[in-house]
Amino acid sequence: SRACEAFEFHRVYQLCNQFCSVTLSATYHDILKDRLYTLGTDNPLRRSSQTAIHHIFGALARLLAPFIPFTADEAWAYATTRTEFSADSIHLQDWPVAPAEWTSAEVEAEFAALLRVRAQVTEAIEPLRAAGQLGKSLDAAITISGAPADAAFATLTKHAAALAEIFIVSEVRLEAGAAPAPVAAVQSCAARCLTRCPRCWRHVPALANTPHGDVCPRCVAALRP
Repeated sequence: SRACEAFEFHRVYQLCNQFCSVTLSATYHDILKDRLYTLGTDNPLRRSSQTAIHHIFGALARLLAPFIPFTADEAWAYATTRTEFSADSIHLQDWPVAPAEWTSAEVEAEFAALLRVRAQVTEAIEPLRAAGQLGKSLDAAITISGAPADAAFATLTKHAAALAEIFIVSEVRLEAGAAPAPVAAVQSCAARCLTRCPRCWRHVPALANTPHGDVCPRCVAALRP
């Protein structure tokens, strides 16, 4: 908004491009792919992600409308009416304003910490992938050690159930240690005797039998009528 008011349109382009390529594509959408592709259509995690994407699209389309008017208007029409033209044009919409309750300094700080550890995990995985010991990141099982009193390790513990999804690996274990900051160690899922689910490709301790074949417990729930 400040860049627009200052007529720094090159800055608007840079910010929007970085948001799409880094924040969305390389981070947010990369993490969400698993739940969007594999969870059941009515699963709250999948539905909440779709809601977030809906709001992101609405805001981004409005921001880009002054700069790519035809493309933004066409995207808006298809999203809102599923046709090429909508009488309720994107150019008739108000400038996006996020509700105040969507902003939380605490949540922002926690996820900044999680993303820093995610970068550390990705860096630890890469040498094994380069050596051919791992294929996809889902072939990896992670152990993260750290001091329980450390703020970053405490954040990991708080969000332990979501770490495998955030790091895009099959398993994450947390171990108390003396390291002043979290340290990630990588193993192959085979080394932990985990079995790959043929539906979601996550490795789990055991598969369950269903009419659709043997899948992980999470996929059993997604396939249930």
